[in-house]
Amino acid sequence: MDKISDIGARIKEYRTAENITLLDIEKLTGVRAQTLNRYELGQRTPKIDVALDIADKLKINPLWLLGYDVDIAPIGTKEALIDHILFGVSQLTPQNQERLADYLTLLLQSQQ
Repeated sequence: MDKISDIGARIKEYRTAENITLLDIEKLTGVRAQTLNRYELGQRTPKIDVALDIADKLKINPLWLLGYDVDIAPIGTKEALIDHILFGVSQLTPQNQERLADYLTLLLQSQQ
């Protein structure tokens, strides 16, 4: 999964697609329009918890908002959930990836 954008560009892309203003996003998220504008201009970057909260309130995939090449649909969709899981696995160390694979094997065997 590649990172192709940044959060500021994604906020602007979302606003353009939805035909809304920074003030509209402020009302939806509680993040001041001035702060959102600074994100768009690349002058500031939100902390991860703020970015996740923005994505949640806008009902969009947080990985998309962070600039990754995934669907904008929220994590609740099957495709977005798969993207989210694959991203998480890719962030694990090789040792933990192996441990996860072993655990998944045990879970699958227990279902039979």
